[in-house]
Order: sequence, then structure tokens, then C-alpha cells
Amino acid sequence: MERSDCSFRSRWRHFLPHRYRRNGVFSGCNCRISPPWDTGHSFTLDGPVLGRAPISAGQSSPLITRRSLLLAGCALVSGCRGLFEREDPIEKEIASADKFLKPLPSVRDGIRLDVFNVDRHVGDPRIGESMWRTVSQGGSLEPAAVAKLNSFGIRFGTVPANPPLSVQSLILSTETNTPERTLHQSFEFPTGQHSILEVVPLPDGMEVAVPTAEGPKTLKLYQARSVLRIRADRIESAWAKLEVVPEIHHGERLNRAVPGEREWVMSVTQEVVPLYPLRFHVELSRGEMAVIGMNAQSQSTIGRIFFRNNLSDPLERVMMIRLADVFSVQAISGA
Repeated sequence: MERSDCSFRSRWRHFLPHRYRRNGVFSGCNCRISPPWDTGHSFTLDGPVLGRAPISAGQSSPLITRRSLLLAGCALVSGCRGLFEREDPIEKEIASADKFLKPLPSVRDGIRLDVFNVDRHVGDPRIGESMWRTVSQGGSLEPAAVAKLNSFGIRFGTVPANPPLSVQSLILSTETNTPERTLHQSFEFPTGQHSILEVVPLPDGMEVAVPTAEGPKTLKLYQARSVLRIRADRIESAWAKLEVVPEIHHGERLNRAVPGEREWVMSVTQEVVPLYPLRFHVELSRGEMAVIGMNAQSQSTIGRIFFRNNLSDPLERVMMIRLADVFSVQAISGA
């Protein structure tokens, strides 16, 4: 059998695949490797070089060196790795801290409320039926909710952005140092959060039956005050929905667990008694007002402790809550 001129030191035969060097013969072809004790330590090829055309007689075959084998092995390893371990462009982006995407600035809606506390003597006709006849009593509330509020002595209604003269004369009053006065406060807070509006302080030792889900519950109050908890949510441009929850805060100020926006938080506060059966919602557009006062026709004491003080010269309070503005705040993105 004719041999080619290609020679190779036999110790490099161990770099060849095992199936090609079994018993010194390339499997599947006519190639033969000389044993290591052969003179010159070379191998000869009886047939074609793998992957190439047959070598004719007199044509020299290329010399296979250690460097060639190492380069071929590195190419094989790197090529396989490139097939199965391709670099993820997203991971590369995350790995570079300098290329982090800046967070998009968030937009938060805000609400501004104007609150007018109108104090007049009990029986003053300016806060009596003559005023309530100009108010849309019940507003957007369901008739059942209006009836429940009335039964507990709470009266509710709404007025448009251009209020009637009977209401304007009350909120535009400039008297602030006399018992009969109108106090104006303005509140701004993000939508979805709460604001506390104090109504009147309550005398110590007062006993009151408050409505609960299980029925009426009698409380003896000390250092108590009646408040309205207002939560505002933006509906659309220039519209907001107010949730009103009457509450009684009483007792010493202690570190207590109170519900937050997402979880319970510790806060120094009094004991809070929310009157959830009397909770109601009202939708207002910019400029409209909600009017809340006492229904003197009710036998319940809830309306009286919220909107009438117990001084020798008693005063009655009517609260007017005006939706002054619905706005958006552009948060500053992180540097």
C-alpha cells in the first residue's frame, strides 16, 4: 500500500479522537499511525486526510504541529461555547452600573380643600331651614344613606361652584374673634390619603351610644373630640370623590398601632372610635361644596355631640368643605 509523505511525531496521536486511534488505525478511513517505537517517531497516512481531498502521490501533505493542534482545540472550545453561552445584551446592560436606565418621573395627583367652620348660636335662622332650603340635600348620596345620616342627627347636602347668597353670606363673614365666627382652613394632600378635620371638643365624663357593626355601644369619654376623617381620590380632571368618616378621639395620647396606607404603623395618638355605619361618599367638581350640619329633628345624640357644644351659651357648627383644586405634581427623578 502506498504511503503519503506526511509525517508527525507519534506522541501527538493522543490529541486525536479515540475512535481514530484505536489499534493505531484511523477508524473509517485508510489512515495508519506508526507505533511510537517506529524509527523517526512519525505516522503515515494510507489514505485521504480527514475532511480534505485525497493526497496524490508525490504531493506533500501539510505539517501538523503542536501549535496547529492547540489553535484547533481553542477554536473548537470557543466555538462550542459561543453556540451555547451567548452573551445576553440585557445582562450586559445590567452589569454596567453607568448604563442603568433612569427611573421615569412619577406624577402624583393632589387635592386642595377649603374648609369653612361656621359657628352660630343655636336657633340662628341663618343656619336653619332658610339656609338648608338652598342646599341640594343628600347631594349624590343614595336615599338610604341620606336616611341613615338623618336618623343619627347628621344633615348633608351640596352647593354648586357659585353658591347661593345664603351660603355666601356665611363663608364671607370676617368675624373671627367673637363666638359667632367663620373659621377658614386650607388643606393640601395627595389623593388616596387622609386629612383630619376637627369639629368640636367634648366635655369630660360624657356618655354616648355610638353605632357599631354589632349594634350600639356606650362609651364614657374623657379628653374627647369629634372629628371628620376625609379621604380624597381624583376621579378625572377637576373632579374628586370624598370619603367622610365621623370619628370620636378620646383618652390619653399613647403609642398605639394605627392603620397606615399599606400596613400598621406606630403613632402617638388617642383611642380612635370610627363610626363606619355613618360613612358616606360624595363626588364634587372644582368649586363645589359639601355642607354638613346637625339635624335637630333626630332623637339621636350623635349629631349633637358632633355639631353643638355644651357651653352655657351653646353654639352650633356647620361645616362647608369646598373642592378648591385638583392638581398633579411632577416628582423629581433620581439623579
